[in-house]
Parts: sequence; structure tokens; C-alpha cells
Amino acid sequence: MTKPIDWDAATNEAVGILREYIRIDTSNPPGNEERAVAFLGGILASEGSTTQMWRRWSGSSGVSPPSAVMYAMDTSGGAEL
Repeated sequence: MTKPIDWDAATNEAVGILREYIRIDTSNPPGNEERAVAFLGGILASEGSTTQMWRRWSGSSGVSPPSAVMYAMDTSGGAEL
């Protein structure tokens, strides 16, 4: 029998992770995505996924699991949180 999902706990965990991630300064320039890469890579690794960090150019990097989920981690402009 499958254990039911505790949606309140899952929501709280997701919100906590998102809050931590948003607090990582990836302001562009220069980007400094390495801290965001390490953060997300650590979460994926803790869940048993292998990841690979890559660099598009100096000062810019990303992390992708085998499923090749990639996106920009740097931010520019925008309002203060």
C-alpha cells in the first residue's frame, strides 16, 4: 500500500527551499551563479540524482541532472524581495 502524500509538509518543504534559493545573490552582472548551482546540485544529490555543472562562459554556470533540465540562474533588475 502506498503511503498518502502529506501535502502540507510537501508545501512547507518546497516553500522553504524556494525561499533559500531566492536569497542567493545571482545579480547580473556578474551573475555569480555558482552558489545557486551548488545549492540546487546539493538538493538533487540528496535525492539520489547525479548532476553536472557546466559553464557557458567565465562567471556563468549551471547545473543539469541527467534529464537535462537547464535554465538561467542569474537575475537582473527587478524589485527587492
